[in-house]
Amino acid sequence: EVIPYDPTRKIDEVEVFSTFLAIEGRQDGLTQLWTVGVTGAGVVDPATFKRVEFPEAMYECALSTNKVYETTAVRVYYSSLTTPDMWQDYDVVTGEFRLVKQKECLNFDSDAYVCKRAWAKADDGTMVPMSMVHRKDVDIDGPAPTPTMLYAYGSYGVCIDPCFHRMILPYLDRGMLYVIAHIRGGGEMGRYWYEEQGKYLNKRNTFSDFINCAEHLVDTGVTAPEKLAIEGRSAGGLLMGAVLNMRPDLFKIAISGVPFVD
Repeated sequence: EVIPYDPTRKIDEVEVFSTFLAIEGRQDGLTQLWTVGVTGAGVVDPATFKRVEFPEAMYECALSTNKVYETTAVRVYYSSLTTPDMWQDYDVVTGEFRLVKQKECLNFDSDAYVCKRAWAKADDGTMVPMSMVHRKDVDIDGPAPTPTMLYAYGSYGVCIDPCFHRMILPYLDRGMLYVIAHIRGGGEMGRYWYEEQGKYLNKRNTFSDFINCAEHLVDTGVTAPEKLAIEGRSAGGLLMGAVLNMRPDLFKIAISGVPFVD
């Protein structure tokens, strides 16, 4: 056994180097990277298994293109709701990152924004994660409800990770809060989030989870129904059709992109 089985961890890819393995997967609702050392005899040392630590609480990461076998560095992709796409070399010995390239986003100052995670309780008690981002000068805990855009997909095990999206900046710069609801039907919390919790007779969880996320934002005073817009595309349009019929009182505006509602 190289890496002990963990039901909360999903492994998607493994890359082999001369002195270590680099592993890409998912845990705690986020994409993750791990490394584990290989001895001179080519034997993996489980005691060296560790997760690559990133500076932000929410992000998207992945293994990038690695064509050198004899190296202590692995090239990784990284992005967050406040950090444009970047590629770095991670040294598995020192734990240090070296920036290789970062996409430009004109007139964007990452220090002007803040992202955070929140959790909504579903009808069955399951905790559903949400990724939130807004300008620092917008007080979402203030007395007035904050105009909010709540987005989700929730189908096929597809993950909507908290990576950088230029298209939401016009929302943020107009004082809005942007929220991604990582509802069941997607795969953010692992394969079971879809296979066991979000399809067939459990597909209703996708819709009720989204409603619970909206209710959490309203109940905590972040926003109000008259200030709450929602969006979903394709299978996310199916979500829009369902939640609008279930709770028409909860949302002010809905954007249904190429929706599956026929």
